[in-house]
Amino acid sequence: MAWDNRSYYRDVPPAHMGVGGMGNWPVTTWLMGLCIGVFVVDAVLARIMGRPEVVGNGPLTDWGNLSAAKAVFSGQVWRLVTFQFLHIGLLHLVFNLFVIYFFGRMIEPALGSRRYLAYYLLSGLGGGALFLLLVWLGGVVPNASRVPGLLVVDIDSPLVGASAGCYGVLVAAAVLYPHETVRLWLPPISLTIRWLAIILIGLSAFFVLVNNMPGHGGEAAHLGGAVAGYLLMRFPRTLAFAEGSRGFRLPFLPKNDWASKQARADKQREKEEAEVDRILDKVRANGLHSLSRGEKKALQQATKRSAARDAS
Repeated sequence: MAWDNRSYYRDVPPAHMGVGGMGNWPVTTWLMGLCIGVFVVDAVLARIMGRPEVVGNGPLTDWGNLSAAKAVFSGQVWRLVTFQFLHIGLLHLVFNLFVIYFFGRMIEPALGSRRYLAYYLLSGLGGGALFLLLVWLGGVVPNASRVPGLLVVDIDSPLVGASAGCYGVLVAAAVLYPHETVRLWLPPISLTIRWLAIILIGLSAFFVLVNNMPGHGGEAAHLGGAVAGYLLMRFPRTLAFAEGSRGFRLPFLPKNDWASKQARADKQREKEEAEVDRILDKVRANGLHSLSRGEKKALQQATKRSAARDAS
């Protein structure tokens, strides 16, 4: 099946071009556009300033990268967000755009635009927080180089990239569509999204645990983004603030009724469970033969729903 024929692709509203059309762009498009725009502007400014390494060495990278020295000891907390839109090279950027495009378009319709944006940024923040924690522990724990998982690096070591948020997006897709199959280019194999997430997160954990060198700060961010994403999916009501009329609001994002849909679904589920309890009480009291045709059908449907949840 082609990607754009799947149900979650058809649910995403199309982008309307022209004056005022950006208001209807999905968050996925905004995130990709911001990453590309920041990358290009940073490279152009670096060239203008005559810096030897044009890509990843511009003034935006200086201002927005995440490091313990700047984000923690200098109080520049904005870097926990800005580092998520910076990239060190073209391949780094393309890989993250690929993940945002394919998996972001899967989960944005399910969460709604506002909650999806909050989810993405909080996953990235979780990745940055774990990176900072492991760097700090690597500096204060005795013989830290012998402790698996700690990052023994200079506190000025920078972290950039959308990978932490991307791992959160991957986890959300694995939770919502665990049995959906994807085909990789390299190696050319097919596997479910759940197994893809397990493999990639497992590799990040392996690299962090076996070698706490500077180059694996990104792997620590991957783990942090994945853990934060899982917790947010496990407790989705933590994202309710994103729909608040007096709190988190971005006027260019379309309003959605995800919260009301969830409330209606919860109410319907409670009603069905109460009906099943009543039917079971009737069976215990009078036997299965006492059930009406409608009651038997309701019991069968409840059994099927329970089996489907267990299989997932």
